Amino acid sequence: MEKLTEFFEVQSEIIELPSGRSCSPAEFNERVHERAKSFRQLGIQPGDRVLIETEQSIEFLITMFSIWQLNSVAFLMPSKLTKFEADEHFEMSNPRWRLKRATYAIPERLQTYIESELPADCCLGLFTSGTTGKPKIVLHGFKNINARLQNGSRAIPQIDRATSLLSLPLHFGHGLIGVALQALFDGEKLLLPSSEPTEAAVNTGRWVKQYGVNFLSGTPLTWNLICRFSNPPIGPGVPASLERMNIASAFAPKALLESMAKWGEAPIYNTYGLTETASWISGAKVELNDENVKNGSFTIGSGDDWGTEFTCNAPNSDGVGELLVQTASLGIGYGNFDIRARAFKIELFDRALPFRTSDLCIQQNGRVWLCGRESRQINRGGVKVSPEEVESVILESELVAEVAVVDIDMQLTPGIPTIAALVVLRPNLNSDKAIQRVKEYLENRLSRFKHPKTWIVTKKLPKLKSGKVDLGASRRMCLAEVNFEKDE
Repeated sequence: MEKLTEFFEVQSEIIELPSGRSCSPAEFNERVHERAKSFRQLGIQPGDRVLIETEQSIEFLITMFSIWQLNSVAFLMPSKLTKFEADEHFEMSNPRWRLKRATYAIPERLQTYIESELPADCCLGLFTSGTTGKPKIVLHGFKNINARLQNGSRAIPQIDRATSLLSLPLHFGHGLIGVALQALFDGEKLLLPSSEPTEAAVNTGRWVKQYGVNFLSGTPLTWNLICRFSNPPIGPGVPASLERMNIASAFAPKALLESMAKWGEAPIYNTYGLTETASWISGAKVELNDENVKNGSFTIGSGDDWGTEFTCNAPNSDGVGELLVQTASLGIGYGNFDIRARAFKIELFDRALPFRTSDLCIQQNGRVWLCGRESRQINRGGVKVSPEEVESVILESELVAEVAVVDIDMQLTPGIPTIAALVVLRPNLNSDKAIQRVKEYLENRLSRFKHPKTWIVTKKLPKLKSGKVDLGASRRMCLAEVNFEKDE
């Protein structure tokens, strides 16, 4: 069986931040071989499920590559979980071995392991919950990860990502595959911040200037932190190094894109991908004055340069349908240990068929615009409302830092849910006056039936471990602190 490390040897220098600790490609590859040899002697075998507690470090990457050297399967568990969350990850993966952050070189053998055969190509398990909070494991293989890296190499010029700064956790497909592995595959330098997200965001501008970073990619949440708390990496006498800024999102608000453009003064690319597709599989340069912006969404391109085929399935009268994708980077399937069957069960993806994303889109002349998530659509008496569209317009008011738009059943009108907005205001604003100004801003920009009737101001939005907004918790907060206006 082929190993990922047979497809390529690590090419990039890795630098941990803020310590500045450096690891050359030769040192990295040598340490991977040494650790793999040690793991083999300790009993780790091909096909073993190995649960690794992730951290943003060179040691973690060496450990993961060592597991791959043995043709074992690395399941990446986020750090700093509650006991309940950690137990859930154990139950879902049923690992034979556990590797803790402080003692990566000393694997712990677990007695609860039950042998189950995995696909021969399987090497990676990523835990994900999307926006629903329902956990699942996405399984990836060497071949589909390699296909994703090859596509990324063709789609993004090497000069645009010679020096990459990682702004996302390594247990994310976006952070691990889209940034870290792509940089190790054919970049020159990977910068690896080990600090907490907010601290890393504050220092991003300084690191971009200090190390001449060319490539920076993040989610809307990441970019919001960077634009709010980090000094721009530009200024008098400071040569701009950034060549490309990626924002990976199902719905990128225009106000945030404008903030990014001002902060970095580099081309912005709106990219699209899923954990199931091993990170992004398409992207397009953002034109802020694009007359073809649809429903507040900028295009994610045609997918051609990434080898991706898009289909807008069963579009309605407005041209909105579900986005289907076909790509060589699609993973193996969903996996989960079934305690009753005492076996690790796998739901394989059918590569002969397009993958259903549950994202809504408009497709014209081969290009795709995203309109939100199918599962988030609010049905108000047969009229569909996209929460992402409403959130985008609210954020454009520049009075709101973060927002979650949800539907709540307040029994005002049978069968017609109330639209609620849970908002975090910009600093030093009077809540009542700010909300009134936001409502006025919506008047000529959003159809009246899409306006939130309930407005709740909070200091922070509830978040999942992935960093995404916890919509269920947001809905409960709105119901618990309801302050509504009667539907007109």
